[in-house]
Amino acid sequence: EIMGIDVPARATHIRTIFVELERLHSHYLSLALLAHAVHDGVHFARIMKERETLISLLERLSGNRVHYGVNAIGGVRRDLTEELAAELRASLPTLQALSDFVVDALGRAGALGSKIAGYGALSGADALTLGAVGPTLRGSGIDSDVRREDGYAAYGDVHFDVVVETDGDVRARFMVRARETRESVRIVNQLLAELPPGPILGELKEPNLKERREVIGRVEAPRGELIYFIRSNGTNVPERVKVRTPTFANLCFLTRALKGEPAEHARAIIESIDPCLSCTDR
Repeated sequence: EIMGIDVPARATHIRTIFVELERLHSHYLSLALLAHAVHDGVHFARIMKERETLISLLERLSGNRVHYGVNAIGGVRRDLTEELAAELRASLPTLQALSDFVVDALGRAGALGSKIAGYGALSGADALTLGAVGPTLRGSGIDSDVRREDGYAAYGDVHFDVVVETDGDVRARFMVRARETRESVRIVNQLLAELPPGPILGELKEPNLKERREVIGRVEAPRGELIYFIRSNGTNVPERVKVRTPTFANLCFLTRALKGEPAEHARAIIESIDPCLSCTDR
């Protein structure tokens, strides 16, 4: 945006596909860690096995297992061939089945849900006051999602439901993630069906380095709203770059959710915000 580059439609669709695949593997890992925290080896093993299949697919799509390196300034570095698109499409029923399996387990009487119901409960008003974002916020009944609100990338071209749970406890926060994996599969299905032809990189223009500008970009990362702020100063080096990660935003919520809880509940409550401490230790 700060360089005035238009991203081609095919590139925005490919970007969105990768973002939703990343959301899937991130949520699956969070759900597996919950199973491990409550000593449920059956669910832990099933989720991790299917997640490994997803990561192997991401490696074939991008060449990398963790940091995909697909996005580039003005588009994407790798196209999605017909062969790779077909392989991805064929994997979606397996991912849908895993999502259904986890949603069932997180029911109030389910193998996972029954062990964590009522832990670390906070109201929607508390979540808003404490600045919570993402599944942590939606688990307390607040209907907010940057994908729908801003319609960035290709989200304005697809239909999906924003998942909200109202109990505000550990089970609700994990249920949001589990149900969101269903929506991610739904989004990827639509994008594969409507993948437009055309280039994958926009025209790179000579930047106007004499212009001073400020730009804010925000996206709905797996853990919640991720914000980047950039200020240019007329040179080829930004004057200011600030990143606000979702875990940083959710820490105040976490400290309140832990208050007054038994020590044996602490691990599940901490896991319920899906913390990324390396994102926060800056």
